[in-house]
Amino acid sequence: MRIVAAVFLLGCALRAEPPSIVDLQPRGAQKGKPFSLTVVGQNLGEGVSVISNLPASFTSMASEKQGTATFLVEPKTEWAVGVYTIRVKGSNGLSNILLFSVGAFPEITEDESRPGALPHQNDSIERAQALPSAAVTVNGTLQGPERDIFRIQAKAGERRFLKWKRGARGRRSTR
Repeated sequence: MRIVAAVFLLGCALRAEPPSIVDLQPRGAQKGKPFSLTVVGQNLGEGVSVISNLPASFTSMASEKQGTATFLVEPKTEWAVGVYTIRVKGSNGLSNILLFSVGAFPEITEDESRPGALPHQNDSIERAQALPSAAVTVNGTLQGPERDIFRIQAKAGERRFLKWKRGARGRRSTR
């Protein structure tokens, strides 16, 4: 009877679902700067590690809630601006791949895209999110049909360059 129970438990363990990633927070980082990366998903379990072509070390940190794994990401060499793959490996297998952007400018998160934030915080001119005057990359997530409005300071005659990237989870395209 003990052998049957052991075989049954072993079979259940072998059929455990592999990890699955649904989001990366943040979705991008400034090249060469250390940051904390939170992987959000299912079946992450304890002891997951990151597999990535980003030349960095990924040190596991305490995660705040179920379904997340947090890592301190530190550059090993100079990063090229571009898109890198992120996936996790656990005792139950490998996850899907999501894409992570590395840019030349500091990264900030749109106010309403922060965890626990209320929706529609910057959907009108009166409630536009102010952006710093220095060059930045803004990360955000559209929740269904919505618009986001930002406020910038400029002087007459100044030239500004604005660039948008859009994409589904794990996919980016330039417009």
